[in-house]
Amino acid sequence: ERLRFRSWQIGDQMKVDEQAGHFTVFVILAVDNSIRTSDNQVFRMQDKAALQTWLSDVIDPKKEEQAGAEGSFGLTDKELVQVFDDLSGKTRAKTQGQTLRSVLQAIQQDLRLTVEMSPFADQFVNAADNLEMELQDVAHGTALAAVCNTVSLAVVPHKSKAGQLVLRIVPMRQAEESWPIGWPREEKAVQLVPKLGEPLRVEIADTPLSTVLSALQPKLGVPMILDSHNLQLAKIDMSAKIKVPAKRSSYQQVLDRVLAQGLLKGDVRLDEAGQPFMLIEPIRSPR
Repeated sequence: ERLRFRSWQIGDQMKVDEQAGHFTVFVILAVDNSIRTSDNQVFRMQDKAALQTWLSDVIDPKKEEQAGAEGSFGLTDKELVQVFDDLSGKTRAKTQGQTLRSVLQAIQQDLRLTVEMSPFADQFVNAADNLEMELQDVAHGTALAAVCNTVSLAVVPHKSKAGQLVLRIVPMRQAEESWPIGWPREEKAVQLVPKLGEPLRVEIADTPLSTVLSALQPKLGVPMILDSHNLQLAKIDMSAKIKVPAKRSSYQQVLDRVLAQGLLKGDVRLDEAGQPFMLIEPIRSPR
């Protein structure tokens, strides 16, 4: 909260402005040192408690109105926070080598939200291969989105007619928006994954892309998650042979070279618990 005084200018009005969740209250400080408001209230300098009450009466309803407005997934900000909080717990079960259905069931057991699966999504899960990614300790939201992504399924928070928040799993083609695989970071990648900045001298000769990434992942110390759906659409060949000449580099430079040869890119993102991981995507978004 800040208080600022300035001289009256032509066009000034007493009002309450809201921008990006911040409220600005314009009032007049009269020559008798009284504060005059847009609804004809007058406060003296000693009326601090009354002025604070007035400010609360003016701003709080606007905050409630803002919180009640629908945003992503047709949910209010309060409801989205509730979903995010529930998806911030860490995945306890191991996922590598497990069936998709068993992992979905394990995650669901740790959630307060109900998970509903459409009949088509259920068929996709039945046909899924065992998972190759290890997502133990990754936040539920990111893990759920990632494992569903392997068979082109989307996780969609939804409010039922009864007003209950649920997570729906549906084919991606049926989802206008879906819960993302992680969230953008504000820090530099090397701040979140210091290993990226460390020196590395390595030579890679005709080694499959998948093998190289599997070897690099434990050295980076963070999970590596493939955007499987878009990799399939972009027809990325994970068996493509990678070559990196012997040269003193950093982990980041080596990873960038490896991914570029596979027409891929890597981005350090954060899960709902604020933990970093590496998301691997096609360089060009498939249409």
